[in-house]
Amino acid sequence: MKQTKQIPEPLSDWLARQPLQSLFLKLLALCDIAGLYIVDRDQQVIHWSQGAAQLSGLKTEDATGKPCLQEYAITEGGNHKNNL
Repeated sequence: MKQTKQIPEPLSDWLARQPLQSLFLKLLALCDIAGLYIVDRDQQVIHWSQGAAQLSGLKTEDATGKPCLQEYAITEGGNHKNNL
């Protein structure tokens, strides 16, 4: 039997408000090896993939629920690349 990954509370709260929740969860599971993170509108990390953990050295539980580093912040204008 395949074991499902426990979803951290900030991500599960956010997902509850999204359409196509189950499809999105499957996509996250498929992309878990990639360096992927999700932030909410307040730039709080709500998802930190295993790939992000391997690349950064930060454990998932140490990254989620914390403010996103300024250089990785996502902005509405899409100019986050200018911050790097």
